[in-house]
Amino acid sequence: MDLLTLFGVMTISAFVTGTLAKRKGRTIRLWAAAGGLSLIIALIGLAFFKNLSDIPVENLHKAKTNEKIFCNIVITIGILNLTYMYI
Repeated sequence: MDLLTLFGVMTISAFVTGTLAKRKGRTIRLWAAAGGLSLIIALIGLAFFKNLSDIPVENLHKAKTNEKIFCNIVITIGILNLTYMYI
């Protein structure tokens, strides 16, 4: 796959994941980066995260921390995958 096609697919994946994250009240940029780099894993993860409006206030900080940890792991997996493909 050439780089231009890969960039197009990653952009569309990021847009789809970011849009779904926005509907759930989640961090759009973080989920868009995760979706652009590893779409399937990000979509599965996003499906299991609740809407932020459904989470009690006392658990909100923990939910956001879990979201950041998950997205960072997905981004790392995506970067390692790209590195493996092109090196």
